[in-house]
Amino acid sequence: MIATLTPVFNNQMEVAAYTVFTEKAAKLLDPGMSGQMTFDGAAFVDGFELIEALGIETLTDDKEVFVEVNRIALFGDLASQVHAPHERIVLLLDASVDPEEEIELKLRALKEDGFKLAMQNLAVNRFEAYRQILQLM
Repeated sequence: MIATLTPVFNNQMEVAAYTVFTEKAAKLLDPGMSGQMTFDGAAFVDGFELIEALGIETLTDDKEVFVEVNRIALFGDLASQVHAPHERIVLLLDASVDPEEEIELKLRALKEDGFKLAMQNLAVNRFEAYRQILQLM
């Protein structure tokens, strides 16, 4: 697994959080596998695997960690995949997570479990359609 830990800065240019980006090494060694591996382990979050292996305190002393989560993984058992304090983990969603009622209900449940939520790469013209979901962020 290849992983990067990217700092997220606040308006005072202080590190406020980190974003974990991971990539399974097999995809990089054989780009042709990329399409075939799209749903391979899709319910498991690679970022959680990294947090579990290294420990959240090793990655960041006391900051939050943003972890990319896809639509399929949302319906997996995220709480059991990571034992770090859920309050320090921000699930980073993208526009592939459609603004559907079942998604909204699942996001509410994850939020009640302590996870925080964030959205990336959402076009401005889609804000209204995502209103209910964005209010959970």
